[in-house]
Amino acid sequence: MGCGKQGPNVEYVEGIVLLDGKPLDNATVAISPIGEQGLPAVGRSDSRGVFHLTSTRGGRPLAGAVAGEYVMTVMKTGYDFGGKPPPAEDDTTTEVPVRSFVPDVYTKKDTSPLRIIVKTGGGGVGVYRFEMTSGLKTPPAK
Repeated sequence: MGCGKQGPNVEYVEGIVLLDGKPLDNATVAISPIGEQGLPAVGRSDSRGVFHLTSTRGGRPLAGAVAGEYVMTVMKTGYDFGGKPPPAEDDTTTEVPVRSFVPDVYTKKDTSPLRIIVKTGGGGVGVYRFEMTSGLKTPPAK
């Protein structure tokens, strides 16, 4: 047996993120604990919208997250060329704005309605399914 450092006790987490009913690819999925149980974890969705989480503090890649209740955020950004071709690689004068492909409400843990409970024994594909809609707006500050 090796004497390497062991990571946290985690449960395998696999899920799917959808935006307006379609898989959201290449998005960053992050979870933050609600309360005192759990550790943050992060993953990236593939072309089918499927993601696997990795605990951010010493977790083995794609192994999962610590059991607990979490708020989930989803982010996907990219350049907005406005229907034009991208500027030449050596063009340093053209400014291309970055745009978010996910409504702001889902990108911040203070406003995201997405919740996940990671149970001892883990989950599986189809267990964690998150459907987002483009029309959802961030509620006004109280």
